[in-house]
Amino acid sequence: MVKAGVWGAVILTAGVLAGCAPMQPQSQDDPIAFRINQIESRMEKLEQSQQGGRTLDVVSSQQQIQEDLRQLKGSLEQQAFQLQNQEQRINQIMTELQQRIPALGGGAVAPAGEPPAQDVPAATDGTSPAAPPAPVPVASLPPVAGEQANYDVAFNLLKEGRYPQAADAFGRFLQQYPSSRLAPNAQYWLAESQYVARNYDVSLAEFRKVVAQYPGNPKVPDALLKIGYIHSEKQQWTEAKAALERVVQEYPGSGSADLARQRLNRLQREGHIPG
Repeated sequence: MVKAGVWGAVILTAGVLAGCAPMQPQSQDDPIAFRINQIESRMEKLEQSQQGGRTLDVVSSQQQIQEDLRQLKGSLEQQAFQLQNQEQRINQIMTELQQRIPALGGGAVAPAGEPPAQDVPAATDGTSPAAPPAPVPVASLPPVAGEQANYDVAFNLLKEGRYPQAADAFGRFLQQYPSSRLAPNAQYWLAESQYVARNYDVSLAEFRKVVAQYPGNPKVPDALLKIGYIHSEKQQWTEAKAALERVVQEYPGSGSADLARQRLNRLQREGHIPG
């Protein structure tokens, strides 16, 4: 009974704190493994004392086991604290990287070897509009503080999964800074916010704006890819095929083209489009 109770405490203590840290191989240098070995040894002595009827030895062994348990708990808590500090440092490094790489949320860089984009119509479902919207002039100067701050607010909402709020924030940004260098990205992420919320009709219209209003921007192949995805979700197979094939033909060296090929192959395997 004593052994069962003590081991229950050991398992409970280790179980609570072990989730904070991955299990490491046990070795002579592992303080936790050392403590467990000590406890096991004392448990054996305690059993021998019980069998021999030596009351003083039983009490002494129990006290030693309790002390070992306290030390084991302390070692586990120390490792958990160290891992917590490491996790905080990793999060800090990730934040610094996001701030140093504007392509994560700001102006993206065109993939190497990608041919320049041509002017494209607004529709990608096989129909041609009478007069596509005129491209929006985008400033080449860096954004002013207000632009960047407003953009960052919207982008952070998107990263947090607050999609309706992100869509509203990107919409307000485009109204306030229609000629900003960040406008193409804002338009793309506005469409993406609607896409992940499964508002496919609204998202389709917003992705088409990226293609029509910002020709030559690196976000265009990504927008065309999502247009193909949306038509696929809506089971509009002909339109999906047209949009995906356009990505492959016009941007063959891009990552979007690779994804478009994968989706085309999948649609062919499922029998939605001819092989």
